Amino acid sequence: MQKYNGLIKYLDFITKEYNLKICINDFAGFLYINNEFSLKLQPYMIHNNPFCMAIKSDKQLFKRCLRMKRNILLKCEKTKSTYYGMCYCGIEEYIVPIVCNEVIIGVICVGEFSTHKDISMKKLRMTAKNYNLDLEYMENLFSQSTSTENYNTEMINSMLLIISEYFSDIYSTLISTHSTKSLNEMKITTNETYILSHALEFINNNYKDNITLTDITKFCNCSESYISHIFKKTMKINIKAYINKVRIEHSKELLLDSNLNISQIALKIGFNEPNYFSNVFREICGLSPSAFRQRFASDTK
Repeated sequence: MQKYNGLIKYLDFITKEYNLKICINDFAGFLYINNEFSLKLQPYMIHNNPFCMAIKSDKQLFKRCLRMKRNILLKCEKTKSTYYGMCYCGIEEYIVPIVCNEVIIGVICVGEFSTHKDISMKKLRMTAKNYNLDLEYMENLFSQSTSTENYNTEMINSMLLIISEYFSDIYSTLISTHSTKSLNEMKITTNETYILSHALEFINNNYKDNITLTDITKFCNCSESYISHIFKKTMKINIKAYINKVRIEHSKELLLDSNLNISQIALKIGFNEPNYFSNVFREICGLSPSAFRQRFASDTK
């Protein structure tokens, strides 16, 4: 996974250095050009702070957040420039459009801020009342998840436009072999990638457990047939195969950076049978876990 390390290191740097949270929303499917790319970018493909995740645990609010993504697409189609906004729960963000050939293919959400606390709290109280949420609990999560720091549009652009242009270039290459999408198709893709990003987040956080399709659909507030369809359509593999791929990627780190034996590593990453782990590892990587450790461990020391 060396190919995208520069991009990830840059995203890691600006989030830590400037106390920013970044979420890349994909309207055209460019984040899923291959599994390696999406796996690397997963931490930046979802609003996963405690407040947002608590809000989205409500099925109706999950759908409302999804509708907001479509509204962002429509607004960016009109402005095609960075703007500052506030969601229905009071979270403030900069929205940096990703533009390719004058078409909005995605946005980079940069936040999460609470610089207008009175307005934010008014929105949050209204949401809590309308959806029967625990207001005190949500207010605490809101305070923990937001920043009061002030940034201007020029500063945000100076940090994020390079990322926007990077994704635009990727999409430019992609459309040489794929057809472009209409605005209506973008709306459909927005729905699919939003739900898919949450499925990937759930898998990434729970790969050590015995994940079931039902577990994933409950988290994503959709049907089993729908999540299976968009997963196979976008990721080009089924959910079980993707879970195994995530487990194998984590096993590589343990093989290179720990003294655990193969059986211990298998159990630690969610495989109950060491032999099955070895077979899956060989199928994905082309060599056994032991051979992988022998070949690459010295390179990391």
